[in-house]
Amino acid sequence: ASGGTGTLAAANSEASNVETAAIGYYARDEQWPASADDLGDVLAGNLRTRYSFDADGFVDDGDPTIEGGWADAVSWDEARQLWIRNP
Repeated sequence: ASGGTGTLAAANSEASNVETAAIGYYARDEQWPASADDLGDVLAGNLRTRYSFDADGFVDDGDPTIEGGWADAVSWDEARQLWIRNP
């Protein structure tokens, strides 16, 4: 399936918010979160994707297929740390 420009922009905005929250989490707890589930008290709102982090604080996986998520419109590009549109 294809995702529109608006979907891609919204997904990358969410990823940016998750990154900012992870940095805040690290500043407070002196460790990176294991997943976005750990960000509940530093990230407002509900996420449309599940995120997990590697040992260096980078998102190593995004699962957009959760209920109400981005479905198959986007895929996580770990190297570039952003969502890309699926063909």
